[in-house]
This record gives sequence, structure tokens and C-alpha cells, in this order.
Amino acid sequence: EDVYETLQELELARSWMGTVNRKGHKKLPPAPLPLNEEEVKKFKGLEEAQELFEDMFGGDYTGRADTGADLLAAYKGYDVGQMVKVLSGNFEGEDGTVRRLKGGQLMVRMFTYGQTFDEWMDPDTIRPMTDLEVMRGMSGPTAPINQ
Repeated sequence: EDVYETLQELELARSWMGTVNRKGHKKLPPAPLPLNEEEVKKFKGLEEAQELFEDMFGGDYTGRADTGADLLAAYKGYDVGQMVKVLSGNFEGEDGTVRRLKGGQLMVRMFTYGQTFDEWMDPDTIRPMTDLEVMRGMSGPTAPINQ
């Protein structure tokens, strides 16, 4: 009873506590239901899987102690707002700006053919542009373009 009342006060815990109403209450709170045999079978083996997971990631399997050194190494040389050139893929040769760094990829905003769009790219498919390349790109053509 004490555990039930404590869990009932937790807002996110109410959704899994069952659907049968307790005696004496018209609508709330629902009474906890015991698991049936089929549901118990689903949980068998989870302890071993959890132990393997904890062994793989050590004591801090939540990732709180992860310094992110692997991701920082993947993003080395790139900053948000930096100009980059696409080296391969559908947008090869295009220029863009780094907008986000996430999941080992970079979101690059490209300004192509009068349109602006974002594309997620791997760090090895782009390279940072040099200051000279950026300045040349910002200045426009050096001679008139005749069509």
C-alpha cells in the first residue's frame, strides 16, 4: 500500500500501473495488476542481457561519464558557421555552411541555384574551406558573364 501510494504520486508512473479501479474510488486511482504468465515469459533473460550491456560499457552505462572524445575527434577542424566544400556525393563541388554537429555527422546548409537547403553529411565527404576560398566565393565573378 505504501509503495502504491508513492508510485501513484509520480506523474509518469501512472500510465503503466494498470486499469482496474480500486474499491471506494469512482475513477482514480487505478489499482496495480499482477503480470500474467505470458508477460512474465517476456521478462526472462532480460537480466542476462542487462549484465552483458553493463559489462560492455562498464559501471557508467548511462553515458554520463562519457567525455565525448570520440565525437570531438570526428568533428575536429569543424565549427558551426564554418564554410565547407563538398568533396563527394550528389553535391560534389558545392559550398556550404556547417549548421549542426550530431551523431557523427554535420548538417551543412547549401546555397545552390538560388535555393537554400540543409543536408546531413559525413565529415569525410566535406572539407573546411580556406580563408582565400571563402573570400573568392564572396566576391563574385571577376569578369562579366555572357550568356
